[in-house]
Amino acid sequence: MNRAAEPGDVVCGAAELRRFTEAVLQALGTGEADAQYLAGQIVGSELAGHESHGMRRLPEYVRRARGGWAVPSASASVELDRGSLVRLNGNAGFGHTVMRDATELAVERARAHGIAAVAVHNSEYAGRLSYFCEAAAGAGVAPVLFVNDSGAGRSVAPPGGLEGRMSTNPVAAGIPRAAAPHLVLDIATSAVAMGRLSEWRDRGEELPPEWVTPAASSSPSAATKVSASPSSRRRWQVP
Repeated sequence: MNRAAEPGDVVCGAAELRRFTEAVLQALGTGEADAQYLAGQIVGSELAGHESHGMRRLPEYVRRARGGWAVPSASASVELDRGSLVRLNGNAGFGHTVMRDATELAVERARAHGIAAVAVHNSEYAGRLSYFCEAAAGAGVAPVLFVNDSGAGRSVAPPGGLEGRMSTNPVAAGIPRAAAPHLVLDIATSAVAMGRLSEWRDRGEELPPEWVTPAASSSPSAATKVSASPSSRRRWQVP
């Protein structure tokens, strides 16, 4: 959300933000090339107007790494390889780089076999899925991504419910065109992405009623959100 600078704000250009983000990630143990790629995604999300996947996420990545949940230096390894079917272990690495490598492998195998499926597990949060769809579409491959969090973060209430029972489980896809920009879809299975809801909550703004359960509509700190599929409406409860 763009706004005018206020007293006490520190205004930085994109290049400076990238340098800062790269330095933070490398201090955590991320390799130089991976830190550059991850910083590009984070700052790129800010520039694209998706602040929910931008700099606000950096402290989260730092906490995950310092807490031992994320391994900044890790890279994906192949556990199963059947040509057009591959399973990767993310080894608790940052999802952005794990998914980058998985996408490159999927494109390679799809070109070789006509179709391919690459499954990834044990990977951290991967940011905006549109990055990977755009990369695959740019290589002439039509990707379809299905993401889940292995049953954690069950903050989505089912249709008619008031308490979380499901996860957001994002879906993304891309269709190559003759030239960029390619057709890309990247959605949460909710009325709004968790990151955007968190932005509104942190600013203390009133949450739109179509996003949240009745209790959260009057209390942004309750951080409860609504999800909607094309044919139904589901509500989420966010801690």
